[in-house]
Amino acid sequence: MLTPDIADFVARTAAVYPAHAATLPIAEQRLIYDRYAASFTPPLPEGVRTEDRVFHAAAGHRIALRLYRPPPGGTRGCVLYFHGGGFVLGSLDSHQVVTARLAADTGLRVIAVDYRLAPEHPAPAAHEDCLEVTRAALAGRLPGAT
Repeated sequence: MLTPDIADFVARTAAVYPAHAATLPIAEQRLIYDRYAASFTPPLPEGVRTEDRVFHAAAGHRIALRLYRPPPGGTRGCVLYFHGGGFVLGSLDSHQVVTARLAADTGLRVIAVDYRLAPEHPAPAAHEDCLEVTRAALAGRLPGAT
């Protein structure tokens, strides 16, 4: 038996995310995934601010970033966040509920990374983007990381 909260979650999920979603074209799957995530994403926590930025990869492509600044009085440091979605789904918006809470709860800056997705960009493209962004952050070359 499901608790009422879990039963509500299951019902809300079923209303947005059809059981046959995995059989749909990738573009439709992404729309459904983002719509699903948006239905569970609350407003930003009080005091958290966002700023969209771009990182220019050595190979010439752009990688979108979203910087989450914690409320004033946060601690020094930065968390890089690479969203889920199996390297096929997900975006800067789809995991905002997680990244914004990380900034609010830890007092650290959080940088969400919108790495290239498959199948348009086959493996290891996503891994390469994440690795390059991580190295840039460690070297002090990532906007917002320092």
